[in-house]
This record gives sequence, structure tokens and C-alpha cells, in this order.
Amino acid sequence: MYKAILLCCAVIFLGGCESAGSWRYDTKSNSMHEGRVAPANVALAVLPFEDMRSNDNTNATLLYMIPLMPYGYSEYNRIEGGNGFLTHGSYQIRPREDLANSLVDELKHNNVARDIFFTQRTTEPNVDYYLQGYVQEFRYNGKIFSYGLSVYGPLLWFIGLPAGSANNTLSVDLEMKDARTGEVVWRGRSFSSNRSLISGLYYNWGKEFDAYPEMMAEAISIWIADLNNFLASSGKKVNHF
Repeated sequence: MYKAILLCCAVIFLGGCESAGSWRYDTKSNSMHEGRVAPANVALAVLPFEDMRSNDNTNATLLYMIPLMPYGYSEYNRIEGGNGFLTHGSYQIRPREDLANSLVDELKHNNVARDIFFTQRTTEPNVDYYLQGYVQEFRYNGKIFSYGLSVYGPLLWFIGLPAGSANNTLSVDLEMKDARTGEVVWRGRSFSSNRSLISGLYYNWGKEFDAYPEMMAEAISIWIADLNNFLASSGKKVNHF
């Protein structure tokens, strides 16, 4: 009986570790400003975010197998280089490009400017402003609970005890430069947030990365409000509908 249960634990754990999570940003459901104002009569080019993160990644997940050790843990400053999460083997994301493209989608969806696009180039024709983002943190801290029982710890998951925890941290900044002079003409409010999640076999399983797009949506919402105000005060906004 116990062997059968342990086999089930292994299948659940290893099956989760083989799957890959990925960045998913739902623009429409996150939009908060659609249709409020007419677009600014400007062209905005969004550059890839600059990556300011440290390179430190630590994977000590297998510590949970040591008797009397209550958990194994992982700490990833660069989550895309991590492996062995609670319910996934990896997380597929390109922070520089994916965050920038999420920003582009929201700017378009919220009707901020007459022309908005993503570019890798810092010289584009007929562009008024460049938006430059910065990734300060895209961090993951996770634990797998064994309750000091080594490989027998997952048996407790079947009676509802938590299997592990995840803490997601996102810190990002955004500024806008005049395309002609390169001068920074606007800075968005710095955004930093973290969300924690306890997961078990019967709750929150597979949701350990869900907070990242939610936090990014919150940051973009703040930036769009501030950017609209800036463009309106600078005379770049046409009349409201």
C-alpha cells in the first residue's frame, strides 16, 4: 500500500517537474483604460527592457530528501534559468522582450497614441518618443515541503497538507525619451510587488507563476494613467471623445 502511494507521489512530482510554465499576458482582461480618451498624436516605439538583475540562482530542492529537513528550496534571480520548481520543470520567458511586448499590447488596447510598436532599434523613422523599461527584479523563491520525513513527506500532501510555497517578486521601471534629443522627458512611477502562494494537491496546483502577469498588469495600469496625464499636459493629446 505504502509503495503504491509513494509511486503516486513520484508520478505527481516528476510529472510536474517535466512540464514547463510560460509567460501568458491577457491584455483584454487586464485593460482598465479602454476608450477613455482619444489617442495622442504621437508615435511611440517601445524598446526591449534593460535587464538589471543579478545572476544568482540557487537550487537546493533536493534538500527535502534529507531526513529531518522540513523542505527543499530554490531562489532564482533569473527565473528563466531555473529548474525544478514545485509543479513545473522550467519557466519559459524572455523578460526583456516579453515585458516590452506586453506593454505595447496594453498601450494599443488603451488607445494611448496614434502609432505604437516594438523595436530593437534605437533609430526609427517618424518616431516621437522611445519608451525604455528596466527589469530590476523578476525573482522566484520556492519551497517543497517534506515535513522532515524525506521521501515519505509527500504522503501528507494526500491528506491536504501544503506541498510547497512560491513567492513571486517583480520590480520594474519605465521612462520615455525624446527621439530627437535622447532626453528623458517622462518617468513612470517605480513599481515593486511580491505575491506569495501556498500550493497543495487540491488547491493552487500549477499556479506558482500566475502572479507575474498580474503584477505587470498593475504596473502598466499605473504607467498608462501617468503617461496619459503627461501627454495631455504637454499638448500631445487631442480632444477627448
